[in-house]
Amino acid sequence: MMAPMNEKWSCASATSLQGRIYICGGFTGTEYLSSAESFNPETNQWTLIAPMTSRRISLGVIAYADLVYAVVNGQLFAVGGFNGLSNTSNVERYDEKTDQWFVADEMAISRSALSCCVASGLPNMAQYAALRDTRHKTSLTVNVPLADLTI
Repeated sequence: MMAPMNEKWSCASATSLQGRIYICGGFTGTEYLSSAESFNPETNQWTLIAPMTSRRISLGVIAYADLVYAVVNGQLFAVGGFNGLSNTSNVERYDEKTDQWFVADEMAISRSALSCCVASGLPNMAQYAALRDTRHKTSLTVNVPLADLTI
């Protein structure tokens, strides 16, 4: 049986990185969270990691890892979400080695309840992004400098 988490929350988002599961953000029923936890399946233990720089729910979380995909320096990204007042355009990245969150690029439009995916090897990512909302005529891309990519 999997060990219980340190936080009790809903509306959090999850991904995996380097063989661990990461849960970010969420809602306790009264409070929006910036909390994040990591699960190690080898020890069956949840560990609180550094909190994100902003509180939010319904965010997108993604990671490149384990040499199956391109690696963005083994970092996890938290994208958009709802902070209790409005949708956000915030993008943060988590560095597992330093246990710190850093502000990354912002999206052009605030969004929540979104999904993220990894797409590598495309020379011009915006060319391949689908229109999300025809009223705004914009697509969602978060630019990562090519110098940060390792394939």
